Amino acid sequence: MKRESGLTVIEVVIAFLIIIIVSFYTYPKYEEFIKLSKETALVQELKVLREGVYFYVLKYNKYPASLKELEQKGFIDFNGQSYTGLIIKKEKKDKNGNFLDPFGNIYIYEKEKGNVRSGTEEYKNE
Repeated sequence: MKRESGLTVIEVVIAFLIIIIVSFYTYPKYEEFIKLSKETALVQELKVLREGVYFYVLKYNKYPASLKELEQKGFIDFNGQSYTGLIIKKEKKDKNGNFLDPFGNIYIYEKEKGNVRSGTEEYKNE
């Protein structure tokens, strides 16, 4: 009697179950890693935006009217050119031209204080 080579249904089901179990345990770590990388990017972008405001104040003795003005006058840049050296690597804006944080929410600029903060609920006080 000749035996055919190949996988049985039970072997395929067991392999599939192993893949599901491994995925079940690794997916939360993947989500945690993605969140951590966005938090790191948020901290860096806030630093760049706040330093841009600082340099603007040093030059003009007043706070910029908006983050758009900060970009237009060359204090921050999203395209790789800034005389202050303050560059955010990827331009992220919504359809109204508002700058977006790594979580996809608008950066909030408080002109009275010259402060920039995240619009993401969890990080509003950062």
